[in-house]
Amino acid sequence: MKFIYLINVVDSIHVLLIIALCIFGFFAVVYAVGVLFQLDSYNPYATPDDPGVKHYKGKMWKFIWSFLFTFLLFSFIPSKHTMYEIFGIGTVIDYVQSNDNVKKIPDKCIEAVNLWLDEKMKDIKSEDKPEN
Repeated sequence: MKFIYLINVVDSIHVLLIIALCIFGFFAVVYAVGVLFQLDSYNPYATPDDPGVKHYKGKMWKFIWSFLFTFLLFSFIPSKHTMYEIFGIGTVIDYVQSNDNVKKIPDKCIEAVNLWLDEKMKDIKSEDKPEN
């Protein structure tokens, strides 16, 4: 039962990661524009070593790395739908491995198919036989 609860929590984590991606992306763009303004005609004497430019560059890179880390988390945490699939398939596999009656089903299916094919072959052979 804990696993099903965690599946529902994963959906909330996905929503939080999307919000974080938007925030980090927005601030990365804002600080990138700040760096461009510091180096542009706004301040003609600015160099890349000025404290204002270094401040904006440092903040910009922090938000870019935060954005990339959040995107990495978002891409590796499965969605709610995928988690239900993993849970369902895993449960079925465990059940099939532990139940002896289920293991007999494929053998019975193969036997049934073989009997059916044998009957069909007999019918085909009897149709192909010329009547004298």
